[in-house]
Amino acid sequence: MVKATCTNTGTCQLVEKGQDYFIKSLSNKSKYVYVYYLHIKNEKAHFAILKANLFERTEEEVIEEKFEQIQGFEQLSLF
Repeated sequence: MVKATCTNTGTCQLVEKGQDYFIKSLSNKSKYVYVYYLHIKNEKAHFAILKANLFERTEEEVIEEKFEQIQGFEQLSLF
């Protein structure tokens, strides 16, 4: 995911001009992106698929979600 600022809302009412969001391309050649709120960094929690030209990338760094392991605990299997 990459941090981006909405530069144009077009006819969409889901995003606000000037607001920052995380975006992720649907594919390498896609004109569309998944759009995420900044406070939700889960790749399964996008709230819209919009045209990429509505956003300007503000950070080129890819943000990866990392899961922390809890030390001292083991997984319990009930089966």
